[in-house]
Amino acid sequence: MLEEYPDARIIVIDSKAASMGEGMIVYKAVQKMEEGCNLDECADYVKGILDHSAHHFTVDDLFHLHRGGRVSKTVAIVGTLAGIKPNLCVNEEGGLESYTKVRGRKKALSTLVDTMDKLMGSYRDKSDVVMIVHDDTTGDAEFVANLVRERFGIENIIMNAICPTIGAHTGPGVVGLFFMADSKK
Repeated sequence: MLEEYPDARIIVIDSKAASMGEGMIVYKAVQKMEEGCNLDECADYVKGILDHSAHHFTVDDLFHLHRGGRVSKTVAIVGTLAGIKPNLCVNEEGGLESYTKVRGRKKALSTLVDTMDKLMGSYRDKSDVVMIVHDDTTGDAEFVANLVRERFGIENIIMNAICPTIGAHTGPGVVGLFFMADSKK
């Protein structure tokens, strides 16, 4: 592509994000471009929102987190037997960390929206889009989307399947919620 546009100016920014978290940042940057911002203004805007793009997700199977080195085998066995479902997040450095743990799938999905409610802060009145990622668990993703609509009145909800690379680490049953917030966690 650079051969076609040898004079192109490129600004590289570490999104410290993954999956639709990157999508959220690109979506917001495109909005700014459509408002008339130039490249430097968009880059400054993106740098300013990186710590406000929250990524929270839950998984159904702790054994995939164990295989990826995220939890011990003991935690995977005991957690699975007890029906423990983690709510994980991407932190300010772009790393994955545990946020909360609850019992049961529906509670884990509801907790994603509770977390959004807790973290949104000043973004509550200006949130115009939410993104949800899933691994072919469309019913669970729709459940989360309906909770978001009911609680926040946000209608612009973009849903997509998780990419195979991230899905290999999370395993089946992943549902992620991406939103703008005062803080990531």
